[in-house]
Amino acid sequence: MAQFDVYRNIGKYSKIVPFVVDVQSNILSNFDTRVVIPLQSAEFIKNENIDIISRLNPIMTVCDAEVILATQQMAAVHVRELGKKVDSLESMRLEIISALDVLTGGI
Repeated sequence: MAQFDVYRNIGKYSKIVPFVVDVQSNILSNFDTRVVIPLQSAEFIKNENIDIISRLNPIMTVCDAEVILATQQMAAVHVRELGKKVDSLESMRLEIISALDVLTGGI
């Protein structure tokens, strides 16, 4: 498991949140939990007319699906709750860290 790895959501809301991204530092990989941010279906967000804040909720592509980083819904989950690793968002590191800065510091 590595920071910015993307996992399939195997929970009951997987149609709305098909993936989660691991944002926990690699030096904490011995814990049995991971801090993740949901990646919500951009189609769902648009259909429901849900407002997003561009720096808090950047749009990304995972497995050819457009998703929105739902930073304000970040949570810790047990590793057994993570589905299969399907991608990495390492290339979006700056956007994810910026979203975390907005969430935690308002900047």
